[in-house]
Amino acid sequence: MIRAIEVVFLGGFFCMMLRVVPMFIAHKAEIPTKIYIMLTYIPTTVFSTMIALDMFFWQSSFNLNPLVNLKIVASLISAAVAYYTKSLTWTMVVGIAALTVLMLLAQVS
Repeated sequence: MIRAIEVVFLGGFFCMMLRVVPMFIAHKAEIPTKIYIMLTYIPTTVFSTMIALDMFFWQSSFNLNPLVNLKIVASLISAAVAYYTKSLTWTMVVGIAALTVLMLLAQVS
């Protein structure tokens, strides 16, 4: 019987091999400029998708109502702070504080 720790290590090894093996195979390959430019957009796209999924889904369902989905209001407050301060730290602090206060107010009422 395989124990949980073995599954974790085997999964980690497999995940690492999926990244390392192609690097060794194609380490001398020339990447065309257009593909290189296209690849620079992947992290931004993935991060934006993760944020959108977290922001618009409330309790496992798609919800655009700001009176029910409090993450939308907190996200708008965070976006305003990010625009005016240009500080990631302040954006995170204000966003977490806004969501906490909104959730506490929702529980009280």
